[in-house]
Amino acid sequence: MAGAGIIGHHQVAVRPRQKLLLGFKQITQKHSSADDVPRTDRDLKMSTVLIGLVVSVLAIGGFFYILISQATRPPPTKPRRSP
Repeated sequence: MAGAGIIGHHQVAVRPRQKLLLGFKQITQKHSSADDVPRTDRDLKMSTVLIGLVVSVLAIGGFFYILISQATRPPPTKPRRSP
């Protein structure tokens, strides 16, 4: 039973690793000619995906930074009058 689980896990873990390595290869290599493949079968370049990911993370981080900095700001106090 454990052997089947180990073999199954190995088979499932290999495919994502291969796809990830293929994606990083695409950063440095040119794409195949766009004329060879129908428009609906073309993949995004890995560099485009990574740039989009970085921009998204920065935008979300900036949003939460602004949100938290406004939430932690102390409320304005009224000036005290001297007696």
